[in-house]
This record gives sequence, structure tokens and C-alpha cells, in this order.
Amino acid sequence: SMKLARRQIRLLSGIKTFLIDCCPKSCMAFTGSFENLTQCLHCQSNRYSASGNALLRFQYLSITSILQALYGGRTSAKAMRYRSLHHHDSPPGHIRDIYDSGIYKKLCQRKIKVTENRTLPVKYFSDPREVLLGVGTDGF
Repeated sequence: SMKLARRQIRLLSGIKTFLIDCCPKSCMAFTGSFENLTQCLHCQSNRYSASGNALLRFQYLSITSILQALYGGRTSAKAMRYRSLHHHDSPPGHIRDIYDSGIYKKLCQRKIKVTENRTLPVKYFSDPREVLLGVGTDGF
């Protein structure tokens, strides 16, 4: 069955997913300090139907388990090391990928700043296993 196939894929991939209740109008997620609320703080929509089921849920994928799965496969692990395996020396004014950008190159020359008063003795991206993550939002 499809349900059994999905379960098997989840087990084989190692990627952990979590279902999180959210407002039916997508105003908020009922997680963390809001996990026991029964109504949305913003629009007062009910969290549950009359039968006690969450009206809307979203599936959260753990970034940690995704990265572990990517490094767990031979082909994807090699792709994850692209940054450290290739020289990124495009001619001035040419950017082939993010690693040719000025911001990336400046970061590579700086030590990692953890807080205003604490800096680590290593530079950004000095470990070939480090991963750069980009974040995109839809207006939040």
C-alpha cells in the first residue's frame, strides 16, 4: 500500500518528520510555549474540529536529519563537498556560484564571531565539512 511504501521510505532515508498543528488560517503554529493552546492567538480560530482532530497540520522536516542523510550517501556526500573540492576563482566581475561572491570571500578571511565579546580562533568555512545554508521566506 502507499502508506506502507511511505513508511519504508522514511525508515530508509533516516529523515525525521514531525507533524505540527497550526491555525487553519496559517497564522501560527501550536508549538513550543503555544503547544497547549486551543485557539489561534491572532484570529481566534479553533485548533480542533468538533471530533477533536487538528484542523490543519504541517509537516516539519528536521534539517539535522536531512544533512545526515545527504552525508550518508556516497554520491550526495561528494556533492556536499563541492565547496571544498573546487577552486572558486572567477575573473573579476564574474560569479559562477555563491562561492565566487565578495561576501563569501570576505567571510573566509574572518574569524567566527559567536557573540559581541566572543570570537573563535578559526575562520568561517575553514572546515571542508561545513555547510552553507540559505534561507528564503514568503514574506514573514
